[in-house]
This record gives sequence, C-alpha cells and structure tokens, in this order.
Amino acid sequence: KDAFFSYDGTIFLIAHDIYFLNKIINKIFELNEDGVKEYLGNYSYYVEKKKNPLRFEYIEEGSGITKTQIKLDKKKKREAEKVEKEKANLIKTIENKIAATEEFLEDLQGQLCLEEVYSNPEKSIEINKE
Repeated sequence: KDAFFSYDGTIFLIAHDIYFLNKIINKIFELNEDGVKEYLGNYSYYVEKKKNPLRFEYIEEGSGITKTQIKLDKKKKREAEKVEKEKANLIKTIENKIAATEEFLEDLQGQLCLEEVYSNPEKSIEINKE
C-alpha cells in the first residue's frame, strides 16, 4: 500500500478490497455499453454518486471538481506530508545512531592502540568483544 501512496503516476487497478480501494484511488472509470464515465473520488464516492447523482454540488459549472474531491485531495496531501515527516524523523534517528556507533568504535580503536591494552592479551580480547 505504501508504494501506491508514494507513486505519482497513473495506476490502472482492478481490486475487490473496498477498504484498499478507498485508501488508494482518487479516480474511477466506469466502462459500460454507453462508453466510459469518469468519477473523481474514491470508491465510496463512486457508489454514493451512482445511488444519488444530484447529491454532490459542483464548485464551478463544468469544472468537474466536487467539494468532496477537494476534501479528498487535501486529506491525501496531509497524509503524504505526514508520511514524509515520519520518514525524515526516522532518517534523523538512524543517522544519530550511526554517529554514536562510529564514535564508540573510534573510542575502542583508540583503546586498542594504548600500550597497556595491546601488551595485555586479556584486556585486548575484552575490548575486541565489545
């Protein structure tokens, strides 16, 4: 699912999982004997629109964008920003751990260079185990 959220292109998707469809898609093409009809929204919007086509008001005549679609777009944008922020925080945490580990290793290497350590096999083994 994460791969779908991070992908900016178009995905042609056929699925039977309504929860998955509601989370991922923002446009539905209905294919029937009359041709193709486009619905801008998730699966729930599509079902609701099919039940009651007059329920959703258009913001501008002919624009094809509904208030519901704008809300969906804003929600997806917020979710994407949240994911990016979480990724950035995770990267920072990992970088801090790497820096601390590198510092620890430098300290151990410094200890191994001390005469009192390399001349004492037991102490040298103990430091190498760390």
